[in-house]
Order: sequence, then structure tokens, then C-alpha cells
Amino acid sequence: MLSSSTTLSVVLMWCTYCKLNSAKRVQSSNNIQVSDALTENSAQRTEFVRTAWSAATYSKLRIYILSCTLTLHTGKSIR
Repeated sequence: MLSSSTTLSVVLMWCTYCKLNSAKRVQSSNNIQVSDALTENSAQRTEFVRTAWSAATYSKLRIYILSCTLTLHTGKSIR
């Protein structure tokens, strides 16, 4: 039979092992959450750029159409 100090050492080592294992799992799940957040931010950033590009494009298109319309009606170019 093991002595009480040996048993205590084994129990402490086992508890330490379990805590380290648990901490590793928590860290791993945190890494996944950070990765998901980065992916979501990247998608939001892409959507923002797409929206900004579209708004700028439509604005330029409206100005171009307006200038063409004025040129047709007045015969003078506004450029």
C-alpha cells in the first residue's frame, strides 16, 4: 500500500493535470471565438467597402446622367 504522502502527491499531480487540461480546453475555445469574431469583422468590413463603393458609383453615375441631361436640353456642356 502507498504511504499517505505518496497518495497525496499523486492526488495533487492528478489535480494539477486536470486543471492544466481544463485551462487548455478553455484557451482553445477562446481561440475559436476570436477566430469567429475576426471572420465576422472581415465580412462586415467587406460589406462596408462594397456599400461605400456602390454609393460612390451611384453618385458619380447620377452626376454623369444629370450632366448629359443638361447638355441635351441646353446644348451646353457643364464640364
